[in-house]
Amino acid sequence: MKKKILLLCVALILFSTIASFSILIYKKYDQVEIISLKREYNCVLSDTETLSIPLYFSKNNSFLTNKKQIESISIINNDNGFISYLEDLKEGDKLTYKNQKYYEFIFILSFKSYEDFSDPVYIKDAKIKITYKNGVIENFLIGNANILFNSNISDNNDFSVLKLSAVTNTIDEMETIVGINLALLNNTENDIVLQRISTKNVLYEFDYNNYLERCIDQKTKLTEIYDNYSYKAISINDERISLIIEPSKSGSLFIPLLYFSEVKYIDKLPIYIEYSLNGEIKTFTIDDFRFMSKGLFVSADGLVKYEYNYYSS
Repeated sequence: MKKKILLLCVALILFSTIASFSILIYKKYDQVEIISLKREYNCVLSDTETLSIPLYFSKNNSFLTNKKQIESISIINNDNGFISYLEDLKEGDKLTYKNQKYYEFIFILSFKSYEDFSDPVYIKDAKIKITYKNGVIENFLIGNANILFNSNISDNNDFSVLKLSAVTNTIDEMETIVGINLALLNNTENDIVLQRISTKNVLYEFDYNNYLERCIDQKTKLTEIYDNYSYKAISINDERISLIIEPSKSGSLFIPLLYFSEVKYIDKLPIYIEYSLNGEIKTFTIDDFRFMSKGLFVSADGLVKYEYNYYSS
């Protein structure tokens, strides 16, 4: 009799322990908070290069951040959708936002199934769409994406880039890029004629018609060197320039960056240099060069908070 009572007590304790553990597990996973950052993504991708998108989760061991549970992933908005491949999913830093701990997960995407784009594809108000194997579909706003796919990006032998740096100003309490310094060395035996230098972005563009034939200090206020200067514009004059760099000589210039409608925080840009050599028009691409670096939460153009509730799935 005592043995039966003892076994019953052990069984009750074991059942109670399992039940308590199950409740704790359920409570642990009943809700996950996610933060996405709205940013400017300016990318030139080859078949070996990738796009990294960070998301921040209040739990670091749910199915939402398990690579094996992801069926497909895309970059979309209301007009466009681009299927990508999840090359990797890496856990990054631990961050605290409004007294809540978040775990950074970096979704590393490739677009290797696409042919070369003739021009960058601009995706306004882009979202990362993640479809999970259990049927759950989540969309997270990531900002604006300007993507060019070019599998044949190669080194340029016509000239060397001697200098590339950003000039930054603080506008409405936000430090951002307002132009670039660029110095090029002509490696050929003929004149190189620079004709256009652009970002190919619909929200901001280099004002290459108002360039200076010199580099300037990286903190120079443009309002001090240009009369009646404005960081904003409606459009850019699209005429070609004709800046000649002689053989074995170098040329330096500063090119302002103008914003259409509103000034944005930008940390990196692609640069498309169009030039002529022996009558042939060529383009050299500097792919998404990072000019400045700040903490992601500081540099974000806005944060969007989401909640995933298990009981509602």
